[in-house]
Amino acid sequence: MKLLSAFFCFMLLVFAFGSLDAQSVLNEKIIENLNTYSSQYSPEKVFIHTDKSNYLKGDTLWYKAYVVNAVSHLPVAQNTVLYVELFDNLGELIFRHQLLCGEDIVANGDFVLSKGLKNGNYHLRSYTRSMMNWSEAFFFETSIVLNDFNQLSLKGSDHSIGQTNNLSKPVVDSCNVNLRLFPEGGNLVNGLKCRVAAQLINLDTESIGAIAYVYNNHSTLVTTFNFYERGLGQFNLEPVKGENYTVFVYLDQDTIKCELPDVIEKGFVINLNQRKDNLIIELKHNYEKNPKTYIVAHQRGLLCWNASIEFDDNNSFTRILPLDSLVAGVTQFTLFDNIGRPLVERLVYINKDFPSIDITMDKDDIAVSTEFELTLYLEQQKLIISHEEEYNCSISIYNEEFEGQEKSSQNIRTYLLLNSDLHGEIKDPAYFFEDKDRFRRLYLLDIIMMTHGWNRFTWEELRDENYFEALSYKNELGLMVRGHTGATLNRNKYIPSKVILNLMDQRFYEEEKWTDTEGNFEFGPFVTQDTFNAFLQARKSKSSRDGDKLNGNRNVMIYLAEPEYPSYSPDIAIGKYKDQVIITNEKSFKEFRTALYMKEKYDNMMKVELDEFVITGKEMTKNDSLNDIKNRLSVYGEPSVRLIIEDDDSRGVQSVFDLLRRVAGVSVNGSPPDQSVTIRGVASLNASTTPLYLINGMPVDESYINTLSPGEVIFIDVLKDGRAAIFGQRGSNGVIAVYTGYRSSASDERRSGIINFTLNGFYRAKEFYSPIRSSEYGEFGVPDTRTTMYWNPKLQIRSNEAQKLKLISSGIQGSYKIVLQGISEEGKLLYGISAFKVN
Repeated sequence: MKLLSAFFCFMLLVFAFGSLDAQSVLNEKIIENLNTYSSQYSPEKVFIHTDKSNYLKGDTLWYKAYVVNAVSHLPVAQNTVLYVELFDNLGELIFRHQLLCGEDIVANGDFVLSKGLKNGNYHLRSYTRSMMNWSEAFFFETSIVLNDFNQLSLKGSDHSIGQTNNLSKPVVDSCNVNLRLFPEGGNLVNGLKCRVAAQLINLDTESIGAIAYVYNNHSTLVTTFNFYERGLGQFNLEPVKGENYTVFVYLDQDTIKCELPDVIEKGFVINLNQRKDNLIIELKHNYEKNPKTYIVAHQRGLLCWNASIEFDDNNSFTRILPLDSLVAGVTQFTLFDNIGRPLVERLVYINKDFPSIDITMDKDDIAVSTEFELTLYLEQQKLIISHEEEYNCSISIYNEEFEGQEKSSQNIRTYLLLNSDLHGEIKDPAYFFEDKDRFRRLYLLDIIMMTHGWNRFTWEELRDENYFEALSYKNELGLMVRGHTGATLNRNKYIPSKVILNLMDQRFYEEEKWTDTEGNFEFGPFVTQDTFNAFLQARKSKSSRDGDKLNGNRNVMIYLAEPEYPSYSPDIAIGKYKDQVIITNEKSFKEFRTALYMKEKYDNMMKVELDEFVITGKEMTKNDSLNDIKNRLSVYGEPSVRLIIEDDDSRGVQSVFDLLRRVAGVSVNGSPPDQSVTIRGVASLNASTTPLYLINGMPVDESYINTLSPGEVIFIDVLKDGRAAIFGQRGSNGVIAVYTGYRSSASDERRSGIINFTLNGFYRAKEFYSPIRSSEYGEFGVPDTRTTMYWNPKLQIRSNEAQKLKLISSGIQGSYKIVLQGISEEGKLLYGISAFKVN
């Protein structure tokens, strides 16, 4: 009996310590996966600053891209390829730019919105290749509006100012109104008091005014509460098991109602309250014994606090976290049980002050087309900026009269700290960051935290041991050339081969690699904004011990990989098309209309109708034509010898090498189809004497020359001695340059073992034109119709150092808005706005 009791006690100890060990291992696994995500697999975030959000046909859309680490918000320190795309409202691609961003590289670009585009909403999307590992919800997306000036109207139905009727009560379409309810932490637990967040979707509660009533299933009124801006509200409830709760909202003649989730008998609740300097965390449960639980808090995937929870005798736990230990942004708190299941979860926005920038003008009254000076000053504020910092910024100054009724309030601060980490769109996010009535705004922002979920990952995904292995898209550091080698008639029959890449421009580049067992090859990364003629050749090896030369047969096809881009659906396109942009200033409208008319008249005046004239020129000789072909395809100068092939020259000739027998100083050895060439003057006992062979400017091996038909050849250039120096060591034995019928460099010449193509470089942005003298427009009679007065994507701001910009005002009167956005090397965000009038 004693032995049995001892064994029973031993098993209890084993079970207890086993549970502790299991929980410890589990906690470590959660932390390990979180650290893996933040340190190795965190995607980038992209924010695009456009010069404005409303455009007229013929305008240029200017943009600046900010790419940061999704966890730390530090600017990317290595080269990263960025894609920026513009779609119409049907999801059709209009433009796609491929940019390079990273250390000391400013990623900016432009789209010319031609007059041939249709009016409507257009959608700007941006992402990196590694972001494709995650949901497309992580891609940056915003909308712009494109309109034709001839279809614009003034505010008010009679085209006059101030005629809008805002006195009548707004009509409520209850069919489109939805009510959503969210208990804090996720559950209603029997006897545990908690907060419940409520949100009315598609209802302007500021205009309507709405009161909600909470009833139980006995038709007893439990409580009432109000809805505030953006349809947000909340109430306290102490739920009772067995009772059901319903919220009613009465609107005009209709009633909106929504049932709360069922009350569970046992569970946990969480309550978070943010004070000036700290965050108060409260946990409660209603179990008979204190369960073993573990809490984890992270900010954007970076662990900021974790602890094993020890509940007191009242089944509660309280902890105060100083805000100094946290950074600004969304923070997620999750309580786990002893086997790693999340029990309750709560988001909270950690509010922090931001550096503010002063934007001042050197004069109060700015006339059209006059010079003025703009001063930008970032003061080193105590507790905000502890040392001097430098910000990489972009600034836009544009005519605010063309912004229309709905103005976008998204900026680098609201997007990186709020929208990019939450499910769903936050309407007018800048509202929550304004200083006016700050307590109210933070109160509503906390309700937003309870109504929107974290969107970056789920705990179930992080617990999957194969989760990170499934992330197939790697970060791109530059341009890549990818593909595979396969059978001639079956591209899916992979053939391991040796592949050589040649790039030809003002210099010669060559690289060779073996494919993997499935025939895949990859060259790069290349960093260039130029376009290159590229050439690939591949050979199968004779044996597994084959040497460096491509002396195997060429019965293999090269298949270039098509670039992979994520799909785009207009169903997820944000924003709705505004039928018309509203010009709120009648004088500005008339001035701009007159200026456009004058500009069109000026453009017509500058058109010159030429009288009949005769063009004379010198007829090109055949050698001139051949030089033109050579100059387009190769980089060398004059050849040592040129052999021009006439029609009769290729008759009776079996190979290209037989043609070369006519060139002085060239020795041809062997007989077809195994011939070789030595250029006289090259002598070596051990080193190779094989010259470099070029076909249409692209290097090939000697065996490929043996396969060419003499009838394809137009002419052959031979380079000896110093004339071949441009090709470096490869040209030390001379160069044989063979030219066949000229083909466009962009064509895809598909032959066995050889392919040529064009490698396009990164997009090169245009420079924004900003006049440096007020007379640049006026003295020539050219109307100044700039709606974007100034755009600069490469502005550097240093704290405690004034940045002065000398500008010329636009030729159109009206209100102008200044928007400055930027980020420091430490990931601190800068945003400033101001406004002025041109009279």
